[in-house]
Amino acid sequence: MIKRGRLTVGEINYINQNADTLMAEDIAKKLNRDPRTISNWIKNNIGTTKEKKIEIENQQVLQERPYYKELQKQFSSEELQMFNFHFRKMWTQFRDDVFHTEEIQIIDCIKLEILMNRCLRERQDTCNFIKQTEDDIELEKQARNPDKDKIYQLERLVSVSKSAVETLSKDFRELHTKKAGMLKDLKATRDQRLERIEDSKMTFSALIKTMSMDVEFRN
Repeated sequence: MIKRGRLTVGEINYINQNADTLMAEDIAKKLNRDPRTISNWIKNNIGTTKEKKIEIENQQVLQERPYYKELQKQFSSEELQMFNFHFRKMWTQFRDDVFHTEEIQIIDCIKLEILMNRCLRERQDTCNFIKQTEDDIELEKQARNPDKDKIYQLERLVSVSKSAVETLSKDFRELHTKKAGMLKDLKATRDQRLERIEDSKMTFSALIKTMSMDVEFRN
């Protein structure tokens, strides 16, 4: 009978050791597990392509950082999942060649992205609330004996909510500007570093030629 329930530590170790050489079906047969269980675990925790494996490794990099516990306190589970997604992608884009200051920039940039999404969600929720409240006001006005006090209170709620929408829109624009500036700084820093690396690869003959033709460089 096929085993069910969570994979044991021993089973996980066996999968890790054999995922690159054995098919999921073979591993499942050895462990007496459903092949779909093994396939899904490999897909989500090891990866089935080189790119996916790199991304999963990069997620482990984030989760091993001392500040990850703080991120877990700062964001909801859904936001943290999105945080992990952006970190994996950005870390892969930088090809693991990241200075500590650049790492902090990446973290702050992702935080701004999460906060931007939060602003948009709250703005949309508020807009939905405004529409629902305006519908309630219209219904009350059409009633045989409209409650003027209720209408007044609802209209106040709409007014306050519209102000909140404007504030959230402003907050979003400010966060977007900060994020754009941070991405620009991050790219500039990296471009400068890569340029220095490329310069360091100059051949000796190219160096002599450049020195003979470029007075400023020669000086």
